[in-house]
Amino acid sequence: MTKQFAELELFQFFYKQLNNNRRLNDMQIVLDIDDTAVSDALQLAVKEDITFIQLLENLIRKAVDLTTPIETVELSEKKIKATLEQMLKVAVGSDIDKLFQVSELYFTATGQSWKELSPNTRKAIGRQFRKRANVHYKSADEGDIVVNFEGRTLQNAAMYRVIQRDLLT
Repeated sequence: MTKQFAELELFQFFYKQLNNNRRLNDMQIVLDIDDTAVSDALQLAVKEDITFIQLLENLIRKAVDLTTPIETVELSEKKIKATLEQMLKVAVGSDIDKLFQVSELYFTATGQSWKELSPNTRKAIGRQFRKRANVHYKSADEGDIVVNFEGRTLQNAAMYRVIQRDLLT
């Protein structure tokens, strides 16, 4: 089968799909899509036993659902304080030399997504965790497991490392 014949066959199939499934108030659009992507999509539509248009609609809906913002949560000061204690406990219980960000530690300690928190709550937890980690570090005895601020990523996220306290440092 020549490429031109395959393209013609694909076009005819696509055209039939469009005309057979036209509904009132449907928008008609023209897309310039790579042939292999269209072929893969057509094969998936056949496999799923749905029309090409239904497949595209489903994919668009899924993409929109993925980009819909999550409703954020604002934590009270009391809840932030309790969360910080829980996070520090989890961090100190981690393996020595483990490197982490507060967002990762928050998820590990609470099972909740960092992105679900409001920006103000995330900032408050970030600032207060560093203060709490510093207090814990200074009050720790030699040999105790502590959390040490290591620096920032290119995205300005604070990086911490679990270490064993050495009184010389």
